[in-house]
Amino acid sequence: VFLNPAEGETWEASKMVGGSPKGPMVFEEWQRSYFEGSDLFDQTISGKEADEDSDGWSNLLEFAFGSSPLDGEEFPESPKVEMDVSRGSLSLSFEFKKPKGDRAVAVFVQESTDLMLWEKITAENQKTVSDGPLMNSCEIRIVKPLSGRSFYWLAVSER
Repeated sequence: VFLNPAEGETWEASKMVGGSPKGPMVFEEWQRSYFEGSDLFDQTISGKEADEDSDGWSNLLEFAFGSSPLDGEEFPESPKVEMDVSRGSLSLSFEFKKPKGDRAVAVFVQESTDLMLWEKITAENQKTVSDGPLMNSCEIRIVKPLSGRSFYWLAVSER
């Protein structure tokens, strides 16, 4: 068999690190690299909201942040949050690690005034702040005028 690296269909996607010549790694591709047999089809074990290793991180979060869904001792580093209030503005910075390579997930900030309704807010800046061998440190910065009480969290969704 002749493999031509210029033709994407002759490539094999990597299991975990790096990219996929056919586009970003999707949840199902990652899921197949950890689960097999009947577990693969059992949403309570391998589904996006499942937490088979009982570490408090759903499979979708483990996919997004690069940890094993089967090892309760290996879980993503908690995001670092910094806040500054000055001149009538609130500046929030969320720093987190995510695996190298493109994954079909979006990480963003949501805001709520009542903890029931959450709205995605536009980041002032989202960037990679350091580049490691397997993980990147990323930062999302939000700058908003002060206006009453608000709550913020880092959210993840498939894209």
